[in-house]
Amino acid sequence: MSDDHSVRDALSSLHSSLKLQAALIAKIEQREAHIQASFDQQMASLHKGVGLADQRISEIVRSATIRIGEEANNVLAPLASQYSRDVSTMSIQLRRAHRIAWSWTCAAGSLSLLLAFAGWASVSHYRREIATARGELNRYDAAIPVLQAYYASDATLCGDRICVHIDPKGLRQGERGEYRQAKPRP
Repeated sequence: MSDDHSVRDALSSLHSSLKLQAALIAKIEQREAHIQASFDQQMASLHKGVGLADQRISEIVRSATIRIGEEANNVLAPLASQYSRDVSTMSIQLRRAHRIAWSWTCAAGSLSLLLAFAGWASVSHYRREIATARGELNRYDAAIPVLQAYYASDATLCGDRICVHIDPKGLRQGERGEYRQAKPRP
């Protein structure tokens, strides 16, 4: 009778232990689902951010191109008009006095050189801005394949590291074959 009682106690204890294990497994699965949902949300946010950055860079390049054209027109149109008036004035004065015309020609040439230098400096400045924007765009473009590979792999964050589910049939890589491919996401 005592053996029967101890067997019942052992079964009861085992039953309680199984209930606790089932509850713990359910809690772990719930936590994993929460982590996966958070990861998916962060990846969606990252994709959206990359898209917005790409769009913003395109807008910056378009805006810079338009601004360069407008500023070139704003600077050169009045200068061309002024230059035309100056040439007319000089030709009239040339008929009157050769010396006065020569001094105006030198002044106009200096002004033209100064304006050409100012235009060159302005164009150089905008070229540097465009090159900087292109460099930033190239950095974003270089990050996209890494994010796509991470998202396609069965990987998750484990604290401050990445944990992956290794594909046993995957190719070994590295100098000593120490790396293996992660399994693709199911």
